[in-house]
Amino acid sequence: MRIFLIGMPGSGKSYWSHQLSDLLHYEQADMDRVIETREGSSIPQLFTIGEQYFREKEREALQAILEEFSDKIVVATGGGAPCYKDNLQVMKTAGCVLYLETPTEALLANIEQQGLERPLLANGNRQELAEKLSQLYRQRKEIYEQAHGKIDTVTANLSTFAATLEHYLSDNNLSL
Repeated sequence: MRIFLIGMPGSGKSYWSHQLSDLLHYEQADMDRVIETREGSSIPQLFTIGEQYFREKEREALQAILEEFSDKIVVATGGGAPCYKDNLQVMKTAGCVLYLETPTEALLANIEQQGLERPLLANGNRQELAEKLSQLYRQRKEIYEQAHGKIDTVTANLSTFAATLEHYLSDNNLSL
């Protein structure tokens, strides 16, 4: 079973994808790393061409992950990946989609701690970053909420993920 982690930038998709893949003995893929490898360019560089261009590359990476990896994989998606075209439906058809719900303050702390360059959140002070995150969240919330399961990352642990996956499997008469 494929597991797709969706959520806002800084919600811990990459971190939790590694934790889950280790727990389940699954492969792990980070969509941004797949894009960078395929394109030979960084995400910020690809964004300079345009967000639409980047979203197409993200869509191609999703298709490549589905074609090139086994069914036993945990995928950390980009924050906007499920919001583009029918990407969310593709993920839901291909496996279990888990939304990592994270409060803005925790997103801010994670982003500051990671120090990564995030094109849609570039420039500005902490207050401006909080406003950008809130705006992105309002735009994406309805889509994120369509996931098969939701995990509150503030209280999450591997048992939380296991219980959510068990619920999904039970509801869909599936097994790992």
